[in-house]
Amino acid sequence: VGEEEDEYENMDDYVDNYERERKSRKDAEDEDLEFPDEVEVPLDKPARERFLKYRGLKSFRTSPWDPKESLPMEYAKIYAFENPVKAQKQAK
Repeated sequence: VGEEEDEYENMDDYVDNYERERKSRKDAEDEDLEFPDEVEVPLDKPARERFLKYRGLKSFRTSPWDPKESLPMEYAKIYAFENPVKAQKQAK
């Protein structure tokens, strides 16, 4: 009888632990949905170093930037318009 009680207590502990872990993951998932652009920053590395490769632009449209700079391909596609007004008219 002693072994059965031990197994039952362990099973209760297992179920409780499982439910806590499940709730914790659900809470983390909900938080990720609420703040999708938020990222974790490791405590052992300064955020300035972690995000060094990123830079902000005050305005994507009007801020100056070098088109020959090593940027993602999506940026190159945006910059490649020879005549933006003509392209805008064609898009309509």
